[in-house]
Amino acid sequence: MTEIFYWSNRILAALGEVIIIPVGIGMLFFPKDRKDGFISYIMGLFAELTLFELIYLPCFFLDVSFSGLTAVFQVLAAGMALGGFLLAYKYRSPIHKEKTPLSSAEKTAVIIGAIVVVYQFARVTFGAGTWNIDDGWYLAIANNAIESDRVLRFDVVTGLPLDYSGAIKENVEYIFSPWPLFWATIARVTEIKITALMRSVLPGVFIILFYMLVYRFALFIFGNNREKALIAGTSLAVFFEITGVAMNVSHTWMLCYPWMGKGFGPSIICPAVLLLFLMTEEETDSHRRRLLWLGVFLGNVAGCVAASSCAELNLLALGCWGLSYIIRRRDLSALWKLALCVLPSMALTASHVLL
Repeated sequence: MTEIFYWSNRILAALGEVIIIPVGIGMLFFPKDRKDGFISYIMGLFAELTLFELIYLPCFFLDVSFSGLTAVFQVLAAGMALGGFLLAYKYRSPIHKEKTPLSSAEKTAVIIGAIVVVYQFARVTFGAGTWNIDDGWYLAIANNAIESDRVLRFDVVTGLPLDYSGAIKENVEYIFSPWPLFWATIARVTEIKITALMRSVLPGVFIILFYMLVYRFALFIFGNNREKALIAGTSLAVFFEITGVAMNVSHTWMLCYPWMGKGFGPSIICPAVLLLFLMTEEETDSHRRRLLWLGVFLGNVAGCVAASSCAELNLLALGCWGLSYIIRRRDLSALWKLALCVLPSMALTASHVLL
């Protein structure tokens, strides 16, 4: 019983890190407007990843210990989340939402979708048997930092000393995309082994977040028609399950490798960035529109944290949709806004070409 209680506390702490802290940080952006909790959460997640990048880079180059990096990041992230909750409490007001009962088609879609999604994350969590050579990097980098208390100062393949700060050209994608180190800080404070945290505790959260994003995209496409959005989301989940015949099929990455930056980033961060950009076109409130543009910028930084491929995907997606927006709306002001937003992605992509 004691062991069950211990592990339950550890898992709840990890889920709190993934859910509660981004929610609190997101409230810093929307303290008075809590009508869209999902967008607030996404903004909070982007801001948390951006905060980590800003703290990690000087710690890496100055060879600050991993314990120091973890302490500074966790204190600041928790402080921001607490500030967000206090602001939300200060500006609290009763929210009256008219709840429309689910139709029979919606109930059917929800039941089928829930069964498929629960099966998918249970399969990953309880022994999908998935493997990928990148596990040797993502999990080994994180575990090495925890065990050695140093950040990228050992070759995770050979175990020999290697100062990555002196080998930037060969390791750009691992130095400037510290996805495994971000989760290593959470593994450190929750006392859960990084492999167990990423491959057993968190996959379900990541997959549910992915399908929530799918639903929001469907709502956007179908003009807030809930029934069509639910049916579309369920149909996609069933399609993924039927056609996911191999681990390396492109659309199975989120279902097989949700803990990897190149799985989480292109499946969640990049689509979320595009969704925020598309929402700016329809947003009539100027203050909220500015926040959405800020979210696009933070999402580009978050994409750089997750994987270098996210930077390239964000550039492509925002470039194509941005061009379409400018042509349709004849709004040249979007040029400088997009240029500012994609600066982090542009810088990381340029480093691959120039170094």
